[in-house]
Amino acid sequence: MEASGGVVTPGTGVREGEKEREEARAIARRGPRRNWVRPLLMWIAVVFICIFCLFPFYWLINVSLKTGSDLSQSDIFPPSPTLDNYSSIFKNDDFTSALKNSVIVTTITTILALIVGSFAAYALARLRFRRITIPLLMPAILVALIFRTLDALRIFDLPYVLTQGANGTTTLSLIAHQELTTNRLIGYGSALSVLTFVIVMAVSFLYIRTVGGNIKSLAEEG
Repeated sequence: MEASGGVVTPGTGVREGEKEREEARAIARRGPRRNWVRPLLMWIAVVFICIFCLFPFYWLINVSLKTGSDLSQSDIFPPSPTLDNYSSIFKNDDFTSALKNSVIVTTITTILALIVGSFAAYALARLRFRRITIPLLMPAILVALIFRTLDALRIFDLPYVLTQGANGTTTLSLIAHQELTTNRLIGYGSALSVLTFVIVMAVSFLYIRTVGGNIKSLAEEG
C-alpha cells in the first residue's frame, strides 16, 4: 500500500525497514575488510622499528663471536662462533682497571645525586602543600637517579676529552672505543661493547627490582 492524502501506509514502513537492514548488512560486510588494514600496517611499522633498533646490537654480537678471517665476512650468522674474545677480556688488566674506574665514578655520582636530591626533598617538604608535592615529585627524583647512575656507568665523553684514558682513567666505554678505532681489534672491541651493555642492563634490572617498588608505592600514595 502507498501513502495517500498524507497518511503513511504499512507498506512504506516495511520497505524502509528492509532498506535499513540492507544498508546494515552492507556496512557489516565492508567493516571487517577495512578493520584489518590499520592493525596490519601498525604491526608492520612495529616490526620495522624493532628490526631497525635491534639489528645494530645483533650485528655487534655477531662480530664479537668472530675471529681471524671471519671478521672480513659479512655473514648474518658467524660461520665459526667462538668466545675467545670474551675470554681474553677477563685476562686483560685494562678491563679490570676500566671496570673499577666506572664503578668509582658511578658510586660517587650516585652518592652526590642522593645528597642533592635529599636537600631538594627536604626543602620541598617545608612547603605548605607538601602532601601534594612530595608524593608526585619523589618518583621523578628516583627515576632521574636511576638514569644518572646508568649514565655514569657508561661514561665516555669526559675521560675521552680530558685524559684520553691516560694515567689509569680509562672506563668501559672508552676502552671499547680504543680497541675498535685505535687498535683495530674489531672482534675484541665488539665483545667489550656487548659486555658493557650487559653490565648496564644488569644494573638497570637491579634498580628496577629494588627501587621500582618504591616508585610504585609513592605514586599510589600520591
